[in-house]
Amino acid sequence: MSADALAPVEGAHAGTALDADARPHRDAHAGERGASGDREAAWARALADMEAAADRAEHLLAAAGWADAGAAAHAADAAVTAPWRTPRGLGSLPLALAPRAAALVDRQRDLVRRTAEQLDDHRRALRTADGLRTRAAAAPVYLDVEG
Repeated sequence: MSADALAPVEGAHAGTALDADARPHRDAHAGERGASGDREAAWARALADMEAAADRAEHLLAAAGWADAGAAAHAADAAVTAPWRTPRGLGSLPLALAPRAAALVDRQRDLVRRTAEQLDDHRRALRTADGLRTRAAAAPVYLDVEG
């Protein structure tokens, strides 16, 4: 995901209308800090959500490496998650959070690369296993449709 994909329209703020599917990022102390502090707090929460998603992806990659059967089974359960929604109404990224956002984009790119490599490894393993078959897989001859 590119930093451009994360950056909402310049000039918007946390109080703007949100997409129906997007989750609002509201700050309980908005009146105390003003619009700039509210926007930075909302962005910090959005970045924390994305960092948590990256943590989960790294966990799944580690478990999918088949270090042990229990971890692989847990990864299969953990892989079923709610789809990520782009945060809306955050305004432009505060300059103070730019290094954190850039590091997150680099981390996401690395996760995409590692995921692709792991998929290639698994495909190769499946092709090898298929090549070791000495006979075709058994096909059912009878199907009980009544139960």
